[in-house]
Amino acid sequence: QAPCRHPRDVSMFPPTGSLAFDGGAMAEVPAQLRTSSAQHCVASELCPGNTHRSRSRSRSQRPRVPPVLVEVCAGDLPSAAACSSATLLESCGAAAREAGQLSDAKVAKLALRRARQGKEPLEGVLPIVAKRSPLCRRLRMLVRFRGTDFHGWMRQPGLRTVQGELEDTLRRLLGQLVRVVPAGRTDAGVHAMAQVCQFEALLGDLPAADLAAIANVELPEDLRVLSVAVADADFNVMVTKWKRYVYRVPGASPPSSLAKSEPKWPPDVAKMRAAAARLLGEHDFAGFQSKGGRQTTVRTVHRCSVLEAAGGLEVVMEGNGFLMHMCRILVGTLLEVGCGVRSAEHVESILASGDRQLAGPTMSADGLCLEHVEHEQEWSAELSEAIQVSGPVPKSGPVV
Repeated sequence: QAPCRHPRDVSMFPPTGSLAFDGGAMAEVPAQLRTSSAQHCVASELCPGNTHRSRSRSRSQRPRVPPVLVEVCAGDLPSAAACSSATLLESCGAAAREAGQLSDAKVAKLALRRARQGKEPLEGVLPIVAKRSPLCRRLRMLVRFRGTDFHGWMRQPGLRTVQGELEDTLRRLLGQLVRVVPAGRTDAGVHAMAQVCQFEALLGDLPAADLAAIANVELPEDLRVLSVAVADADFNVMVTKWKRYVYRVPGASPPSSLAKSEPKWPPDVAKMRAAAARLLGEHDFAGFQSKGGRQTTVRTVHRCSVLEAAGGLEVVMEGNGFLMHMCRILVGTLLEVGCGVRSAEHVESILASGDRQLAGPTMSADGLCLEHVEHEQEWSAELSEAIQVSGPVPKSGPVV
């Protein structure tokens, strides 16, 4: 049966979800799959004899679910298999309620714990997935985003955040109270080419790989899911081997963060590299953080390279972890050394004293990008060289 033809305009969808096609035929559009973007159009078509049955219900209770045809303008769904997998999404919420939902006692215990922590109570009717349910899967998700219009990663009331966009989209699609956990939280304005996340959900018969394409139909163009895969039950996204951040410095004029220093522009790259070499290894980086709170400020920096690129400089930083604003303060200090404000040896004084006032300024967030998170292999020079530095995140349009 040929797909129904319709213009790519979401204004044609009535509030009830019923859609009138040529010839008077009517089709129902599942509410959780309707997109709010004017660039995408989601429709469904009633096809006799093609149904999906929920495993957790008796045969007499199994509902008929019409297959869903998802049409995407920008090639978000790469295969017909991903398109047909959208038919399974409608059953995910029901499966969670019947097979994977927390007991009333555990829900009450969770509410009490949140109250003691000063957190707002969980509201809504979405089921909370029981992580120990045999049907629950831990999923590893790779995402890319342009941080310009996000107030950082963490969900905040009334603000647009990466976590908020991802969770709201997945909750609409899966009908479950999904919580997305990142390998590390990024600040407002910071970009990511390959942020790694995890979440637990019941997918039923939906292939995990197809969830990425379906989610991209609903997500805004400055946030994209690159892949979704089932992870091992003991996978912990927050336990990483090392990460790579890249800070890009435009070469046309000195950044506004350096205005107080009256720098000589352009900076001397050789001096910056001499200072960067003193940062390698395990040190107490307390002098390169903007705020305390960590149990330890000792970190290991495996690589700190200053590269000359088209249009400016790229500072590549790799390590087993980074403190708050550490990457941006490191770059600010290296630029002051390159501009003659400080000497390369001054870096050793900052490490020894732990005094933030001795370090350079905190550079703006829009130049920083999280490019790689490694969970499997320990850092090595060979591995670092094998993973090429990505290009910058596009300043506009889809972040593909």
